[in-house]
Amino acid sequence: MRDDGTYRSPKEIFFRAALYSVLIAAAVCFLIPLFVMLITSLKTMNDIRTGHLISWPREISLDAWKEAWGVVDTFYVQPDQISRSPPSGEFLPKGSFIISGKKNFIKNAKTELVIGLELVKIDRRAQENKEYFYPKILSGPKTAIITHRDEKYLIIKPSKTGLSSGKLAKKIKQYFIDNADNDKKKYVKLLSLDEIIINLPTGQSKISSEI
Repeated sequence: MRDDGTYRSPKEIFFRAALYSVLIAAAVCFLIPLFVMLITSLKTMNDIRTGHLISWPREISLDAWKEAWGVVDTFYVQPDQISRSPPSGEFLPKGSFIISGKKNFIKNAKTELVIGLELVKIDRRAQENKEYFYPKILSGPKTAIITHRDEKYLIIKPSKTGLSSGKLAKKIKQYFIDNADNDKKKYVKLLSLDEIIINLPTGQSKISSEI
């Protein structure tokens, strides 16, 4: 019934019902991606890998909100594009540099670092039968660091809920000691915490996984 007291025709009722149905369907289509994004942000990484796209999380996790998924947009350039000499008539502050040419951008690059330990054999005189080693930290991207599958590696990621570099360095050293062969543990214990710290990201970090 209209406001003036007259009744709507069946054709008009059908048209209004169809219009409202289309509007509701359109609203649902726009809300589904938002629903998936919010639900996914509350899932653990294991849930995301094994669960369905729109399923409810088996375990609530706020790590995604706290750490922004551990990705960052960045870029790289060639060495010859970097200069410490400013163009004519311009001033370049001390410690600064200029990048010229095209920047190659990388979207959603993972902010992770692989830490490994190499025991380097010390050359001794031929008449000595014993072998001696000194510990050397390896750090960098996974493809550059992982060369021997029989060695142990750790993946480090920045984390607002992680450890300071000093505490994390102690944890990393203990991991390498625990996983070293019994006859090599004494060499791993010689590893300096300072050497580990200078290879860690600034701020707080955590051990993401072992390789």
